[in-house]
Amino acid sequence: MTELDNTPHTPASVWQSVGLSAVWRSPVVLFYSLLLLAFCYRCYLIWQPYVGLFYDEIYYYHWSLSPDLGYYSKPPMLAWLIGAFTSIAGDSKEVIKFSALCAWTLTSWVVYRIGSDFGGRHSGAAAGLLFSSMPLVGFYSLFITTDSVLLLFWSLSLWQLLWAFKTGALYRWALVGLFAGCGMLSKYNFAVFPLTVFIYLLLNRERRPILSQAGPWLAVLISAALFSLNVYWNYQNHWVSWQHTAEISQLSGNLIHPLKLLEFLVSQLFLLGLVSAYLLWRNWRMVASLIHQQEWARVVLWPGVGLLTLIAVQALFSRAFANWAAPALISAVLLLGAVLRERPKSLMVAVVCNWLLLAIFYHYPVLLKQAGVESTTKNNPYERVLGWDELGNRLQHYKADYPAAVLASDSRKLLAYFGYYLYPGSNNFAYWNEDAGHIQDYYDLKNNFSYWQNNDRQEFLFLTNSPVAAPFIERFMDVQLLETIQDYHVTSGKLLYIYWLRGFHGYGEMVPKQ
Repeated sequence: MTELDNTPHTPASVWQSVGLSAVWRSPVVLFYSLLLLAFCYRCYLIWQPYVGLFYDEIYYYHWSLSPDLGYYSKPPMLAWLIGAFTSIAGDSKEVIKFSALCAWTLTSWVVYRIGSDFGGRHSGAAAGLLFSSMPLVGFYSLFITTDSVLLLFWSLSLWQLLWAFKTGALYRWALVGLFAGCGMLSKYNFAVFPLTVFIYLLLNRERRPILSQAGPWLAVLISAALFSLNVYWNYQNHWVSWQHTAEISQLSGNLIHPLKLLEFLVSQLFLLGLVSAYLLWRNWRMVASLIHQQEWARVVLWPGVGLLTLIAVQALFSRAFANWAAPALISAVLLLGAVLRERPKSLMVAVVCNWLLLAIFYHYPVLLKQAGVESTTKNNPYERVLGWDELGNRLQHYKADYPAAVLASDSRKLLAYFGYYLYPGSNNFAYWNEDAGHIQDYYDLKNNFSYWQNNDRQEFLFLTNSPVAAPFIERFMDVQLLETIQDYHVTSGKLLYIYWLRGFHGYGEMVPKQ
């Protein structure tokens, strides 16, 4: 049986050839020092005024205010993570973003440990540095998304799986089950991980006997028990999460889309880093030899290739976003790191190029200003999140004028932004959607106007981009236009209408005026 950790260690002389000072010749010192610097640098960035909250981030924050076993489009792990941080340190935008940064930093460490435990310290340092500097990680470290928890538990599951294969210890299998269950509670595409592991064991004659042992089934039992929490939530909520997943996949669309497949595959190169992708291609023979000789490399490869293949097929037949196969990049950096341990100069070129690209992205608004270029939504993506706090301050007087009013809207974006800046720490909102058979988001699921019907005294502060029509007005006891704001935000080019409403009588009822 092939050993999992028999990769020879890189001679120290190879690393010394880079010309680094003595303190940098240790891969452990190299990795931890640069990881700490990256962490501190990104902490500094999330405190910059131009790094604001996207409304999706606020949407996830509002999830966290109501701890649950599931949410409209995702399992609950992300909301639990945000809730853990904000309950301790407050609900500022820095704290919300800091939770994602901590998850990505921890994932970098786990990738380092995988490489170190099974390929040697130099392999681990190389993989960890490549992962921490990847454009994918660099971008998402500043924004809270489900990928932060997905990749964390994917890497933890992979780490413990390798140890379970090596030692057969029952507690390692229990940890595999624990982390895999948490992965399933992070994002549904984690299901590819246990599926590919099972296929690997089934097809591998030497490893197949493991399926007759207690360890793997203990892992299955633990992970299934954890995931059953979300299954139960979906059962109670008419399987809304899985319906949403099917909708965004667009599997009923026209076949076939080769250009979308090409677009998806090219996007993976950019997420990994173009230099890293080039080095992976340039050293493919060494990578293939490593996979052939070392079982740990094959185990690392299987889940990544499985997920990448699945999402690529989906891109061909419907559509796929670039980040849907993000965990596959863990496999890529682990294999590339094991090869570049003998080519430290190439490693440093890849890491430096990644960081130069990220530095341009991180300081893009500053660079535009220094170049004398006017910042717009077309040339500066950060513009999209600026100004919402100022708008929230502008509307603060409505809270005092109508203290009993519930914030309401027919727009998820408006409800998220003004909910956060007008009513921080609250998600007691009302969302307008009269199509009860088509739930659009979590606000619609848990905050629909229908929950306030037949209460003549209930007031609402309703924000919308379009003037309300007669059928809308006739469903309330009183409707009053308070203010119209033109070009209220740089990204909208629209009008913002602010209404005071009272007494909602249901979507299907027209209320006669008295």
